Amino acid sequence: MGIREYRDEDVEVCVEIVDATWHFRQLLPPSALGDFALRMYVGGSLARSDGAWVVDDESGVRGFIFADSGHGQHVHNRYSGWSGGLRTAFELLRLPGLGLGQKLGWLRAVRGHEVNLARVRPEAEGEITLFAVDPEAHGRGYGRALMDHCLAALRRNGTRSVWLETDSGSSWGFYEHYGFERGGSFRSPMNERFIGGEDEESFVYRLTLD
Repeated sequence: MGIREYRDEDVEVCVEIVDATWHFRQLLPPSALGDFALRMYVGGSLARSDGAWVVDDESGVRGFIFADSGHGQHVHNRYSGWSGGLRTAFELLRLPGLGLGQKLGWLRAVRGHEVNLARVRPEAEGEITLFAVDPEAHGRGYGRALMDHCLAALRRNGTRSVWLETDSGSSWGFYEHYGFERGGSFRSPMNERFIGGEDEESFVYRLTLD
């Protein structure tokens, strides 16, 4: 097992790890919507990051972590900036298999998520933008190795605090074990639409880096 910097060719395996973790393609029919959301989630998270690492073993990449130190230059890709946001909205509106009302509903849900998150987002320099480990590799210490490496890199960059977003369906206890403190909760219309109900609760966590 080793940690290395993310490379562009890692994107496909990262997409598959995210799908294995959160089941985008299963929960978001038709297939065009699930694949679109997967790539937007991974690519959009990377576009908000200035550091990205993967953990690999003899089977290949088994997990990854993306982060923004608050001091570096973000990765540039097709999801970057205001032009990336416009491109994403345009591509959603062109997706086959969905009516216009459904597409506009998704755009409203994403916007509602962003507005509600902004109300509880903690003050912090850095952010863990996306973190996932292949479910088949859980229990091997890969997640801990990635988080240790990421937090050490953030400290070296002078980042004094970091935050992240998670939800009740994820392993939020992992973050509390690291010393992250829950800073608030919020309702996410996007996540509710994703899982088809209102039982999911979203949280923000913050960690002070010594």
